[in-house]
Amino acid sequence: MDWSSEDLRTSNNPLLASDRVGPTPPPASSHSQGGGQDMALYYDTDHNISDMYDPAINANGADMDPKPHLMYWYYINGLAGTSIAIFGLIGNTVSIVILTRRTMRNSTSILLIFMGMFDNVFLLLNLMIQTFPFIFAVHNICPEYIYVRQFLFKSFYAVVHMGHTGTIYMTMLVTVERAMVVMRPLRAKYICTRRRAVLVSLGVLVWAVIYNIPRCLEYGTQVIHQEVDPASNLTTTEIIVGKTQFAHSNFYNVHYLVYFNSVFHFILPFLVICTLNAMIVARLVSRRRNVPRNQRSNVQAENEVKLTIMVLSLTVVFCVCQLFAAIELIIVQLEKDYKAELGHCSEPCEAFSAFAETMTIVNSATNFLLYSIFGEKFRRACIKYMCPFLKPAHQNGLQQRTSQTLLTSSYRGETFQLHVTNSLENERYGT
Repeated sequence: MDWSSEDLRTSNNPLLASDRVGPTPPPASSHSQGGGQDMALYYDTDHNISDMYDPAINANGADMDPKPHLMYWYYINGLAGTSIAIFGLIGNTVSIVILTRRTMRNSTSILLIFMGMFDNVFLLLNLMIQTFPFIFAVHNICPEYIYVRQFLFKSFYAVVHMGHTGTIYMTMLVTVERAMVVMRPLRAKYICTRRRAVLVSLGVLVWAVIYNIPRCLEYGTQVIHQEVDPASNLTTTEIIVGKTQFAHSNFYNVHYLVYFNSVFHFILPFLVICTLNAMIVARLVSRRRNVPRNQRSNVQAENEVKLTIMVLSLTVVFCVCQLFAAIELIIVQLEKDYKAELGHCSEPCEAFSAFAETMTIVNSATNFLLYSIFGEKFRRACIKYMCPFLKPAHQNGLQQRTSQTLLTSSYRGETFQLHVTNSLENERYGT
C-alpha cells in the first residue's frame, strides 16, 4: 500500500530484488591505513537498485539497458513520484508554517500540523529510499548513493510505514472533528480544544510506532564474508541486509501484512471517513432545505457548496488512493506463479503496482491542498505572511465586508469555517 506495499511479495518492487547484486567494493589500497583498520561493505539482498539493469555493459561501461518490466517503475514511480513528492514536501512545509501562526491556532490547525509532519516524513524518506535511486541508477548519477540508500533503508524502513500509518489516522481524526463541528456545533466548541488535539495526535504517533513494530523486525544484518589483506593489514567485512526469520513467518506474511493491514489501513479508515462525510453532506443539504431561500445570501450558498465539494474531494482522494493499494495486494498474490517462474510479476502487474504505490505519494502530497485551499482563514494568513506586498489591497477588501461565523470548533475559530458575508452597504439600508 505504501512503497514496499503491504503484501507478501519480496521481489515485485524493483527495489526488492531477490538476488544480491551489490556495488563494486572500492579498492583496498584506497582505504589502507594499516594498524588493522576495518572496512565494512553493506549489501542488501532484497532491496537493490542494481537489479534495474541487465548485466551486459558495453566496453566503455556507460550504456546500461534497464529491464523492460522495471521501466514502468522508473517512469511512474521514479520520475512522476519524485515530482509529486517534492511538490508535496514544499506544500506541506508551507502549510505547517502558516498553521503555526497565532491567528491560526485552533484544534483543527493542530491536527493538520501533525498530519503534515507525518506526510513529510513519508514523502522525504520515500524520495531518498525509493524514487531518487531509480533516477540515479538509470542516468548513472552519483553511484556512491547506493551506500547512503543502504544505510537509510536499514535504519528508516519502519519509519516510512509509521509516517503512512500516521497520515491515515490523522485523516480520520480531522474527519471526526469536522463531523462534530457540523453535527454538534455547540458541543464541539467545548470538546475540540487545542489541548485535546495535541493529546489525540500524540496518541496517533504512539499507535503508528506500536503498529509498525513488526516492520522493525523484518530486516537485519548478517556478516557473510571477512577477509584480511596481509599487505595493508586491512580487514574487509561483507555484510548483507536481508529478511529475518520473522519476516518469513506465517504470522507476518499472512496475518500482519494481509489481514491486519486490510483492516487497519483500509477497511476501518474507509468506513469511518465515508460514513462521517456522508453525514456531513446530508446535514448540509438538510440545513439548506430548511432555511428559506430569501433568508440565505448568495455568499452563504456558495460557501455551503465549497464545503460540500471539499468533503467529497477529501473522501474521493483518500478512498481512491487506498483502493488502488488494496487492489495491488490482491493482484500481486494472484501473480505468485508468474513471479515464481520469471522472478517478477507480469508487465501489467508491474505497471499497476508502480501506479498504486505512486498513488500513496499523491495522497500524502495533496492533503494540504484539500484541507487548506477551502479555508478562508488559511488563504488570508498565506497572503499575509507569504505575499506581504498584497497585504494592503487584501486589507482594503476586508474593510468593505463583515463575516459571521456559522460553524466553529474551538474558542479561537475554525480553520474550515462556513461564513455568511454581507456588504456593509447592504446592511446599512436593511436589505
